[in-house]
Amino acid sequence: MRRGMGTGIAVLALSALAACTAEEPAASPGVTTPPGGVASPAVTTPAPEEPILAWADGTPVDGPTIDIDDAVDVRLGEGVMLVSELRVAEGWRPAVVDLRPDGTYLAVDLEGDASPGGGPDGYGPLRLVGAHGTTTLRSPGWEVSGMVDPGTLARFVDGGVAWVERSVEGPWRLLYAPDGEDEGRVVAEGDGVEIAVRALGRSAAYDDRGGALGWDGTRVPRSSDAPDVWVTPGGNDLLVNSCTDDGCEVSVENPEGSSTPLVRAPGSVFVRAADEQHVVVQVAVGEDDSQVWVLDRTARTAVRLLGADPYEPGLDDGRVLMTGESMDAEGEHELFLVDVVEQRSERLPVDRLPLGLSLAGDLAAWTASGPAGADGVGGAILSWPHGD
Repeated sequence: MRRGMGTGIAVLALSALAACTAEEPAASPGVTTPPGGVASPAVTTPAPEEPILAWADGTPVDGPTIDIDDAVDVRLGEGVMLVSELRVAEGWRPAVVDLRPDGTYLAVDLEGDASPGGGPDGYGPLRLVGAHGTTTLRSPGWEVSGMVDPGTLARFVDGGVAWVERSVEGPWRLLYAPDGEDEGRVVAEGDGVEIAVRALGRSAAYDDRGGALGWDGTRVPRSSDAPDVWVTPGGNDLLVNSCTDDGCEVSVENPEGSSTPLVRAPGSVFVRAADEQHVVVQVAVGEDDSQVWVLDRTARTAVRLLGADPYEPGLDDGRVLMTGESMDAEGEHELFLVDVVEQRSERLPVDRLPLGLSLAGDLAAWTASGPAGADGVGGAILSWPHGD
């Protein structure tokens, strides 16, 4: 069923949003934050007696600290095994946009490096890669001018794959391909420069107001249909980050639409990743600093991570895949896998500056921020098992 997103989901203009938002804590050198990645307004720095981050009942968030500088060194072939290299044409780089524990993944190739500036990237088609080979996911014919991004916003969802394709000229489409099919069906589309779809959950697509649209094109009622929110899927739930001049709150909304507050802060809070049980948040401290916490939203416990760059980490089953704060294009390159349940961290050297990170079960994927050389290697799928 084809339906314009505007009929079911309110679209927020980023220009209006930017007028009431604060700058996001800076990512590490060599890593850029996407323009649509923040929705927290300017808020005052908390007074000394106020907790930087508190649970919904006002209790300060507290817990053990894991410093990734103390991580145990691991090597390929010694506990961590190479499953497959991610190969692309010279001058291109791969992007793994979703990964399953069985090794199936969604990927798209991009031309050039991930540094800001210059014109739009070139894109290859969205592909589903699995044990039985590679399937190119197709979309119905689309007469648009300009380059088309076929699916850097894509994921495995209930019963199939959903993705957003967009033209640099403005038009965009939300598509859904059921399991076993390689052609997507148009669920929603629009002509504006701003794309209504901000996140893909398992059962619906979401916009910045928390509005939802199911894969059959019908609107799904939500309790978070309010302005100035940022949404992040977490398992079957939705993490809703809402802010006012007095601070920010993160709440958990279940599939039935009921919402439960999780944490709040007098400063800005950014949800970096979420799954069925854990949430990675970055909390602004003053103008130039921040704290990174991994919250167990079921047990209401927390672990603070030191020395970690929270930019788009991989998260699954209490483990977080990330890079270090000091990484840059010229320095040593390392991946860190932190197990907040076992209170353990491991460090793996890699030969390229990693950018795209994914984690699913015992599998980890990383892709390089720069284009592949003559060997065509732009990243890898690794087997990085849970510890004993």
